[in-house]
Amino acid sequence: MNEKLTRLSERLAAACLPEDVFGALDGPPGEQAAGLKKRYREMARLTHPDAYFTPLERTFAEQTFIQLAGWLEKAEKRVKAGQYGRAPGSSAGLTLCSRKREYTIQPGYTEAGLYNCYPCQFELDGQVQQAVLKVVRQPENNDLAQNEAQVLQCLQAGPGAARFSPYFPALYDAFAYRQAGADHQALVVDRPDGWVTLEAVHHAYPRGIDPKDMAWIWRRLLTALGHAHRCGVIHAAVLPGSISIHPALHGLRLENWLAARTNPQESGEWVTLLDLRYQDWYPVEITRRQAPLPGTDIGMSARCMVYLLSGEAHSTRLPTRVPRPLRQFLAGCLLPGRLARPQDAWALKQEFDELLTRLWGKRTFHPFSMTGELNH
Repeated sequence: MNEKLTRLSERLAAACLPEDVFGALDGPPGEQAAGLKKRYREMARLTHPDAYFTPLERTFAEQTFIQLAGWLEKAEKRVKAGQYGRAPGSSAGLTLCSRKREYTIQPGYTEAGLYNCYPCQFELDGQVQQAVLKVVRQPENNDLAQNEAQVLQCLQAGPGAARFSPYFPALYDAFAYRQAGADHQALVVDRPDGWVTLEAVHHAYPRGIDPKDMAWIWRRLLTALGHAHRCGVIHAAVLPGSISIHPALHGLRLENWLAARTNPQESGEWVTLLDLRYQDWYPVEITRRQAPLPGTDIGMSARCMVYLLSGEAHSTRLPTRVPRPLRQFLAGCLLPGRLARPQDAWALKQEFDELLTRLWGKRTFHPFSMTGELNH
C-alpha cells in the first residue's frame, strides 16, 4: 500500500475539524477559499485511482477521496461563515441538565465519529468530576448511541465489573437532549488523560513495535474481551482507532461500542458499522452480515497486533524479528473460518502467557515510550 496515501487516510480519520486536515488559512474568506482549493487539489492528486496499479490500492484511493471530499465540504462551510480557524467552543460556560445532574460545558469542542464532543464537569459526592459530553450530531443515529449506552451499562453491571472497569469507558449518564426541534441522544463518559490510540502508536513506530510491547498490549486487550464476552457482548469492530493505551502505566481501554450487541442471535441479518479504512480487516462473518462470535473479536484483535508488529497497515506478514512461535500463534487467531478461530479470550490469554514464558522467561515490566523510532 502506498505510504503517502495511507498516511493521508489516517490523517483524515484522526481529524476532528477541517483545520486538522487543511491546516491554517490566512487572510479574509476570499483568500482562505483560494488557499483551501489549492491544498485540496494537492491532496486529491494523491487519491486519484489511476495512479495505482492494484485493485486494493485503487479501492483504497477512492475511499480516501470520498473522505477528503467530505472534509472539503465542511471546510468550505466554515470559510463561508467566517469561522475557519476559530475554535467552535461557543457553548463553553453553558450548563446542560439531565434528570441526574447538571453539566458545565468547557472549551475544547471536537467532533468524533457520530458525536459532537464537549469537555464538561459535574459534581459527584462533593467532588468535581471531569467528563466528556457526547451528543449525536444527526438524530437518525440516536439508536446507535442508545445501543452504545446500553452496552456500556451491561459491561459496568457484569460479573466482577469493578475489577475490569479500567478497560472500558465509564458511563456516567445517558439522556435525550432537545436541540433545533429534535431529540439528540447524549452520553456522558469519563475523560482520562495520557491515552493514545493504536493508530497513534503506529504513527510513532512506522516499522513496528517491539514484540514485548505487543505482548502486554494484547494481554490486556484479551482481558477486556474476556470480560465483554462473559457479559454476552460482542464488540464486532476491534480496530486500531477503538483501542487506546496509556504508555507509561501500561493501561488499555476498548472504546467505540456503537456497533456492539449483547447476546447476538444466530438467526436474522447482522447489521454493523464498517470502517472503510479497514474494510479488509473484517472477518467474513461481518462482511456477510452474519452474527459474530467471540472469535470475531479475537481475530480482529490479532489483526491489530500484526499491524503494530509489522508497521504495515494492510499486511498479514510479520517480520522475521518476531519470534516464529509468536508468528504462528497469531496466525492461528487469523484463520478465515468463522469457527476455526479461538472463541475463549481468557483461555487464549492463558495459552499466550505460557508462550511468553517459554520465549522470554518470567515476565518483567517493559517500559514503552511514544518517542517511537528514536528508541526502537
